[in-house]
This record gives sequence, C-alpha cells and structure tokens, in this order.
Amino acid sequence: MQLPGSSNGSKTGAGCLTLFALPFAAVGVVTGYLAISVLIEGSGDWEQIIFLSIFAVTFGGVGFGLMFAAQWGKRKIAEDERLRGLHPDEPWLWKSEWASGRITGSSKATMWFAWGFAIFWNLVSCPTVFFLPEEIEKGNHLAAIGFIFPVVGVGLLWWAVRSTIRVRKFGTSIFQMDTLPGVIGGKLSGIVYTRLQEKPAEGVKVSLRCVRRRESRGKNSSSSESMIWEEARTLGSENLYRGREGIDVPVEFHIPYDNQSSDDSDRYNKIIWRVSVSAEVSGVDYETQFEVPVFKTTESSEAAPKDDGFGSASSNQPEFDPKKATVIVRPSAMGGTEYFFGAGRNLGPALAMLFFFLLFAGVTAALIYFDVGLIFEIGFGFFAVLMLVFVIDVSFTSTRVVIEGGKVRVIRTTFGIPRTTEIPNSDIKDVKLHIGMQQKQTMTQDAKAYYDLRIVRKNGKQVTAGSSVPDKREAEWLAEQMLLQIASS
Repeated sequence: MQLPGSSNGSKTGAGCLTLFALPFAAVGVVTGYLAISVLIEGSGDWEQIIFLSIFAVTFGGVGFGLMFAAQWGKRKIAEDERLRGLHPDEPWLWKSEWASGRITGSSKATMWFAWGFAIFWNLVSCPTVFFLPEEIEKGNHLAAIGFIFPVVGVGLLWWAVRSTIRVRKFGTSIFQMDTLPGVIGGKLSGIVYTRLQEKPAEGVKVSLRCVRRRESRGKNSSSSESMIWEEARTLGSENLYRGREGIDVPVEFHIPYDNQSSDDSDRYNKIIWRVSVSAEVSGVDYETQFEVPVFKTTESSEAAPKDDGFGSASSNQPEFDPKKATVIVRPSAMGGTEYFFGAGRNLGPALAMLFFFLLFAGVTAALIYFDVGLIFEIGFGFFAVLMLVFVIDVSFTSTRVVIEGGKVRVIRTTFGIPRTTEIPNSDIKDVKLHIGMQQKQTMTQDAKAYYDLRIVRKNGKQVTAGSSVPDKREAEWLAEQMLLQIASS
C-alpha cells in the first residue's frame, strides 16, 4: 500500500535534484578534460592546470554527489512511504531503521560529512592563497581578512582526520531499542553495543535530549537547534557489561508526559530526540549519537515518574553529592540560608564569549581603520558590544539568594553594584528549572545545557534566582533545598 501521489512526489523531487546537478557535473567534466589537455600539451602552465583541476573536482564532486544523493534519497523515500502505508497509525514504524529497532550510530556518517565539507571548503578557499598576497602588495590590506578561510579549512581537515581515527578505533555502534518507540509518559530503554575494549575509568556518559531544529526559509537558508529537554547520567563500571565485540552500555530514561513527540512533518520546524553516548579514553575519545523515535502511545501515562518538566530521576541514577556543588551554600547573617552563585564559575562559556568579543571587536577596528563603510562598522560593532555584555554577565556578575526572615532576597552584583529583589515567602508558589545558556554541538564539543533557577510567584511571574548551573542534578538539588528553606523560614 502507498499513499496517493507520494511515489510520484519522490520521483519528481529526485528528478529536479538530478537536473539541478547536471550543470555542475558538466562543468566538472569539461574543466577536467581541459586540465588533462593542458597537462598533455606540456606547456608547463601549472597555475592553469591547478585552477582547472580545482574547478573539475569542486563542480564535478558537487554535481555527481547530488546525483547520487538524489537516487539514494529516492529509494529511501519509497521505502519509508511503503512503511507509512503499512502502519498509518504508528509513526515510529515509518522509517526503516526505526522499524527494525536497531539504530546505527552517527560516527561513520559524521566522518563522511566531515571529509566532504572539508574538501569542498578547502577547494573553494584555495584560490585565496594565490590572490591575497598580490592584493595585499597592492595596498589592499583589508584583503588579509580572507586568510581566515584557509585557516578554517585546516581546522575542518583536523576534524575529518579525528573523525576517521574514531571510526577506525571504535567502528560503528548500534543502539538496540527494548522499547519501540520511546514512550512519553513512560520510558525509553535499550542497549548500546560498542567496540570499547575496556571499561572507561571515568565511566560512560549517556544522555537523552529533545531538540527543536529550525530552518530559515528563502535563498540564504540556515539552521539552528535549541534544547527543549534533557536528561544525562554517568554509568560507572558496575553498570557496564562485556559483550561479544566490546562493552555494552544499558540505556534507560523516564520521559515526562508533557514532552513533544518526534516530528519531521515540517522541514522548517522539527522535533528530534537523540541518545548520545561518550567516554574519555586514551587518544581520541569515544562518542556517538542515535536519532530515536519518541512518541505518545497508549502506554503513555501522566502518572509516570516525573519531576519539574526537565526529566525524572531513574532508579539507577545516584543522588547529587553536595560536596561537588559549584554553588556555595552557607548560613546567612540572620540565621537563614544563603546560596552564592559566584562570578566566572563557568570558564568554558566565558572564554568562548571572550573569543567572539575579541573577534568582532578586531574586525570592527579593522573596518574603521580601512574606512570600509559606516554600515559594516555599525553592524560588526553592534555584535561586539553584545558579546561584551555577555562576557560581563558571565564573568563579572554574581548572585546571592538569601532566605531568611520570611522572605527571599535575590541580589545580583556586577562590578560591586548590587540590584536587589525581595519576595515574601507567602507569595512564592514554586522553584523551577529553566534551560538558559546552551552550548551548541560542534565538531569539537557535545551539546550542553546550563540551568537557571526561577522562583515562580503566585501571580505567575518569575524571578531568576541563580543562573548557569552546569549540572542538572545540582540544579534539581538546589531547587529542592530552596523550597525546603522557604517552607521552614
């Protein structure tokens, strides 16, 4: 059974992509032929040969790559449509990989993407190495900014090499789902089969995340992801098992009822669930992720274990150890309790924001020096000021939450200047977690969320009582302690 018109739609899409790719492939073939002709003639014009070869590889690679992608996508869409027709009311069976319950890790796909992107970027940016020195000699010093493109290219090659080493070292991991699908208001569980030969000394970190992926419309499309929900835990050696090819990693998460199901019906606004597994080992670290199906089903229950809307503790998840807290908890002057969120607690984000501030400030200074144009100077200057505000907030702003005398005082201090908010205990309804600052997933780092604690007043308004807690377990513990102090003071 197939959905009406779906097969024709997939054929039309593949045909359009193939037609789009034909000019690129043609340019690649022609320039490749010209490069070979010049080489055979023996004219010794190596500059022309190099440029023709770059065009041949770049355009030919794009053209033939798109043709291959069109045919592969056509077959995949046809199979997915067949499954959709067989299981119209079970969307977790609409993808062949989901239907099998055996989901392949992302490491090999990441490796191929890294090489493709790195090669394309470097081929496109290679000509700048020849043109820029000549432009700079002519007095166009602003052209030196163009050297950033080959520098980025070197970084992309490093990423591709590390991805290759990771694949050769660990192979491709498989996530065998015990629950198909993962159930909102229930659980997601299964086993990740890895090729780790030894149990990592620091354990294995396993996380489940729900993200919203947005793509902009129009010619200059871009995409961004924001984390909606996450739960993470570290499994010690006692929770890991030796399997047939390596260490097996058990996965189990309880998912609160008020979460959203996997949804890719709108390409510009998708809901994606991912299981990520990582471990620190000698050499290249182990890491992979799996896109998993998570839906509301007949097994979903609002009564399932849940917390404040950002995950629920599992039976195998240890309680937070207060000795590891990044927030200082101490007695206040009047016999209450004070929670001190010090400035500069998160060095990584602070350095990242400082780097971007210096980058935008440097570009702005160069634009002003070479008098490029007011609109460019204002644009880059605006982002430089914005980054400076973030740097000051993360690096030089501290927060004290003092619970005593029947009220809560939230005191934010920047460069010694305090701003105080007072809330009577009788006006407080709850203390909840909120995902604040987010570290995006990149070629060198995993995604990470930092949690803010918000005091919810009875009128619905919220006051931030401490921000950027890096560990969810610690944020949950702090919220619980604050509520206990508010109830008893």
